[in-house]
Order: sequence, then C-alpha cells, then structure tokens
Amino acid sequence: NVALCGKRVRLGTGLMLINKFRFPETYQAAAARVAELSDILQIQSVSRDSPSSHVGLQPGDRLHALNGLEVSSGPDALQTFITSFQKAAKLAESRKNPLRLEIFRGKLKRIFLLDPVKQCDVPYDVFQDNIVNAYADGRKIVVASGMMRFARRDADLAIVVGHEIAHNTMGHNDK
Repeated sequence: NVALCGKRVRLGTGLMLINKFRFPETYQAAAARVAELSDILQIQSVSRDSPSSHVGLQPGDRLHALNGLEVSSGPDALQTFITSFQKAAKLAESRKNPLRLEIFRGKLKRIFLLDPVKQCDVPYDVFQDNIVNAYADGRKIVVASGMMRFARRDADLAIVVGHEIAHNTMGHNDK
C-alpha cells in the first residue's frame, strides 16, 4: 500500500528487465545460451494486474525505444533505462500522457502506451546461501536463496518480504 511507504515512492509499470549483464561475467555466456539473453534489455517478468500486464507486454519482449528514444544495450543498459524511465514517467504523470514503449516481439515491432502507477520503492537483493533467512537493513530487503526454495508458494515468500518491508517502514533499524 503506497500510503504506508512515506517518501519512498516511485512510478512503475510492473516490469522486471534483464540482459546477460545481470549475471556475473563467468555466467554471461551460459545466460546467453540457456536463457537466450543478449546485451539487449528484455522483459523477464510482468507483474499481475500491473499497467504492463493490462496492455499485453510479455516476458521475452525486447525493449527498443522509450518515448521515441532508443533504449541502450550493454552492461549499463538497465541502470540507464531506469534513470530514463523515472524521468519520463514523472514527465508523463505531470502532463497526464502515457509512456510510449516500443518493443520487438520476435521480428515484429509493437508499440505500447503505459500509464505508470505509484508504488513503494523497495530495493531488494538475493544472495546465494542455503540458509532460510531474510532481513531488512533499513534501506532494502535481502533474501537468501534458501528462503526462496523453502517458500512453497509465492504467497509464502510474499509474507516474508512483507514482514521485512514493515521493519524498514517502521524504522526498526534506526533504533
């Protein structure tokens, strides 16, 4: 609930993006081969009931342009896109205009108009460890891969993450 997030709010569309550079260098060739990733940003997942799901964006769609500006590729593509997206989303919100996202689905170029929504800005990290643990550090949520395997359903993991978000929201680490 955005009302509980205080000043930690951002605009979003429900997309998780990925390219081969999200992986350590030693795994990039495998990521390219097994997951069919390249240096081009593509959609990894689309959140249910999000602006992106409502317009029909799909995992595997490759990003081409945002508001007519070509999306960069390479190692810094994700951070560059996030910065550009946040600026474009704030401008779109102030003008009450949707974002224009051009993607490639296979060889077909498609254009989608997105209206970003306010959401809690909760950074997260996953670390490789068999331990069943998650914690909040006051800024982000950290989850061990063992916790992700332990959770039987997405709802189980959501309870854990929600609990950790509450720690950060209530400032428990500030004390």
